[in-house]
Amino acid sequence: MVEVLVAMVVIAIGLLGLAGLQASGLRFSGNSALRTQALLLSQDIIERMRANPPLATDPSPYAAYGVASATAFAALPAAPATNCGATACTPADLAAYDLVTWKNAIVNRLHATSAGTSATVAITPNSPAAGVHTVDITLTWTERKTQEYVDNAAETAGITQTLTSTVLLWTQS
Repeated sequence: MVEVLVAMVVIAIGLLGLAGLQASGLRFSGNSALRTQALLLSQDIIERMRANPPLATDPSPYAAYGVASATAFAALPAAPATNCGATACTPADLAAYDLVTWKNAIVNRLHATSAGTSATVAITPNSPAAGVHTVDITLTWTERKTQEYVDNAAETAGITQTLTSTVLLWTQS
């Protein structure tokens, strides 16, 4: 009888351990999905920039896509002034439309319920004569809390993550 009781205790402890592993796995896969979304979103704005070819004579052709800070990101409107999906737009209008659409995608995909979610796009003309520009995209978001941080009373939200993508774009003359 004692052996059966000991066996039941050992099995119960094992099952609790498996349940904890399952919960951690779900939490980590959710955070991994957020990282994947951040990478896809950084590629999205790059493809939008490539699809809106600027004039080769413009000294800073991608400047309309620049978002200098988290404050500038937050200040982007919720809806674009011109719906370029329905009407023809100028390159500047298309850039504004792309940024607002991109901001809305970030808010939706990265679950931007906290003030820690932001994005910046920094454009540096490396060789303006050759039309080469470096584009640095930085996305910041808050992941779900893990057990390591649940035990830390000072940690009230999840971990703040940052993804930075650097791409070279060039204009064609």
